Amino acid sequence: MKSYLLSFIFGVAIVCLALSVGSPGFAQQDLIEGAKKEGEVVVWVHTMANPNQVIKPFEKKYPFLTVKFWDSRSATMIARMIEEAKAGRYSPDVVTFGARNWPELLEAGLLKEQEWPAHVNKWPYQPKHGYWRLHAASLRLPTYNRRRISPSDAPKSWEDLKDRKWRGKSVMSTSGGDSLLLFGYLWREKGEKINWEKAKAYWGEVIDNTKPRVVRGFSAPNELHAAGEFPLFLLNSTNVALRMIEAGAPISIVPIKETIGSSWGISIPKTVPHPNAAKLFVNYLLSREGLLNYANANLAPVYDPEVAKKAKANRRLKELGITWYPAPQDIFTAELVRESVTWWGNKLGVRRGRKGKKTRR
Repeated sequence: MKSYLLSFIFGVAIVCLALSVGSPGFAQQDLIEGAKKEGEVVVWVHTMANPNQVIKPFEKKYPFLTVKFWDSRSATMIARMIEEAKAGRYSPDVVTFGARNWPELLEAGLLKEQEWPAHVNKWPYQPKHGYWRLHAASLRLPTYNRRRISPSDAPKSWEDLKDRKWRGKSVMSTSGGDSLLLFGYLWREKGEKINWEKAKAYWGEVIDNTKPRVVRGFSAPNELHAAGEFPLFLLNSTNVALRMIEAGAPISIVPIKETIGSSWGISIPKTVPHPNAAKLFVNYLLSREGLLNYANANLAPVYDPEVAKKAKANRRLKELGITWYPAPQDIFTAELVRESVTWWGNKLGVRRGRKGKKTRR
């Protein structure tokens, strides 16, 4: 009996030891001791609204760490990472980007596979590899200003966006360059990967009929949208729109039953200056506490089923009766993204100048 009990205790100890070293979600004490010597963590992100809602709780939890935070355009940060790597320099410890950006970093050899916390691997839409994990979505839907367009007169479906009555009232952003790819996937027929023809025909007709004003980005145009200068945003960032709505803007989301978007993911690059602090930050952001802070700071729908029950964006989309899902990572190849972005820019009358800057034709 004593021998059996000792064997059982020994077996339990071995299992616990294996769990403690198998994932950055465990062995917290070792990470903490290492992070204390590092003193800081450098985080690069593309678009994190109200970052202090994530950073301050993290720094309170780990007062020996300071978060150095840079929010910029994905292309700018990726170009800098690649150039620094050529010179043997590595600045960021943690990066967050959209689905279309990861292949470029992977091709440049700047990522390595990680062991991720077990609960994260159970979330939907995760890649089979370990280079990054997907935590949130960026969706696309039309929105309208209620002071300029009454709810009864507002569009109710994708088909309604084609109406010529929106001429002089609508706006479209060049920053939605991957939209053709997204909707080509959403509207694909059985056996197809992408239905380019349907997506081009639809968005071509919308743009031809409405002659939208063309803008760049989503944040600044949404300020004008809220002020009434743009009554109808033909294809808005739902995350930005929800933040404007929470701030009191007279904007409403058109509750089209089904839409699509891309995913946002997080990764620790291959070479980082503060590896322990990096893992602590990632573990926090992907924890239920950290992810809920992130979700509500950005008004972004998240993938953790438990956090989604509390996250404002997930709940609001559910209340509107909107079904959504992100496009799979494998459609975001460099070739397909380039085809989508090129068509979108050309259709909106945008071309690149000699120095690569976008200009209107």
